[in-house]
Amino acid sequence: MTTRDDGPFEALARTFMTPSRSGVYLTRNELLVLARLTEASVRINERPRMLVDILRSAQTADELVAMMDQLLTFTRVSLEQYEALVTTYPASASVWKPWLERARRTCVLLEDTKRDIRL
Repeated sequence: MTTRDDGPFEALARTFMTPSRSGVYLTRNELLVLARLTEASVRINERPRMLVDILRSAQTADELVAMMDQLLTFTRVSLEQYEALVTTYPASASVWKPWLERARRTCVLLEDTKRDIRL
């Protein structure tokens, strides 16, 4: 179901902020860090709404790409943590590999989004 407010930022936020889809969980504090690092304005709200507000605050394509880069950094940290868990605790690999794959797909999504922004 789509609403009048659905757009590319909302779609990205829906995917990214749903850990079972993205393999990443960002806290409100991490979103505030993203806002500070990218000089975006944001109010405390539900996490997906906060991400949409941060993305909408971009004034240029370069600022939006910088936000995607920071989201990539957060995603790669999660990816590294999953890889470490699989390596350290091989018996848990069946639990962590799906999360690892989700995080990898999210990296591809973010890289594709960066490419699309630059077009």
